[in-house]
Amino acid sequence: MKREFISLACNHCDQPACLKSCPVGAITKRAADGVVLFDQDKCIGCRYCVFACPYGAPRIDTDTGKVSKCTMCVHRLDVGLRPACEATCLTGAITFVPDFTGTTEARPADFNDPALTKPNIKFVMPS
Repeated sequence: MKREFISLACNHCDQPACLKSCPVGAITKRAADGVVLFDQDKCIGCRYCVFACPYGAPRIDTDTGKVSKCTMCVHRLDVGLRPACEATCLTGAITFVPDFTGTTEARPADFNDPALTKPNIKFVMPS
């Protein structure tokens, strides 16, 4: 039996489908580092972004009725720290690479085609 553990956080795509689908402009992409962010004050909870994302990153927050997702810990990045997922990963399986753009063809079997949105993620597959 084969097991894979895959992060389902936002891939902060070069061409985010979520951003294109938002009817109220609640989603932005920071030019400096490519982080895709949701403005909770603008979000109307229509879920178009949830349906548009081929990787299932945006999720509806049942408490607020609005969408949320990984922010790449911008509050940490802005002060020179690494995202919390990397800082707390005991095995080193998650590595944040500043200025990384692009994907690899290697991907888990259930991961949708990277050509769809050009996600900024690289999978290192077991040999």
